[in-house]
Amino acid sequence: MSRVWGKLTSFNLIHEPVGSQMFNDWSQALLEFSEDELKHGLGLAENHQGFLNLGIFKSYCRPVKVPCHRPFLPAPESKRIPKEEFHRKIKQMKQELGL
Repeated sequence: MSRVWGKLTSFNLIHEPVGSQMFNDWSQALLEFSEDELKHGLGLAENHQGFLNLGIFKSYCRPVKVPCHRPFLPAPESKRIPKEEFHRKIKQMKQELGL
């Protein structure tokens, strides 16, 4: 955590020293993140403008992943209609469409 804190300090985003209460709070809150996630967060924080708080940095470490698609749902069950009724409905549709 000291290396992460040092990087954030070098970006002029953090102004508290290692060992401060803020450092201890961030250290505890960031335990859930892997080293790769922390590196990803540092990469995004480098270009951060304004005040950097813990919530913003956590979102940089683990951005929300948007699914590329929705799960497929099963097709709705449909009841079969008798053949005669099917042909009657087709004939009716053709008449309505002027075909």
